[in-house]
Amino acid sequence: PPAPPATAAPAPAAAPLTPTAQVQVQAPSTAPTTQVTPEPATAPPTNSGVPAPDIPHTRPPPPAPSFEQMIAAGGWFRVKCNYSPWEEPQQGYMPLRVGGWVNVQGSSLQPGDPNNMFRQYVYGNFEGATGWLPVECLNAPM
Repeated sequence: PPAPPATAAPAPAAAPLTPTAQVQVQAPSTAPTTQVTPEPATAPPTNSGVPAPDIPHTRPPPPAPSFEQMIAAGGWFRVKCNYSPWEEPQQGYMPLRVGGWVNVQGSSLQPGDPNNMFRQYVYGNFEGATGWLPVECLNAPM
């Protein structure tokens, strides 16, 4: 019969152990035997020389919606420019004042007419009045 495999000396107690398999092949008539030799586990080095913390693998958060997506969905937006609709060629536009809050109706985004002052408009509510207002005068909520 073959001699029993030798065992390695244990690793220092301060380092965690991970098994490493080694296969020793005996004579052709016998099956291979496996010996486990403990080796200290090490974390990858970091710039500071301190091992990296054990952080579970997670998916990154989804990207934040774009301003266009937020406008399309509707909701509350901060007014970033004063707007006087009296210079618009049509009626139904609301005056805006910097710093106010507008509640935009979802799915109301429309292109302006060629004679309008701004490129895009949404329908919303500002200080109790409703009407069309320029998207370019709105900021996303913070």
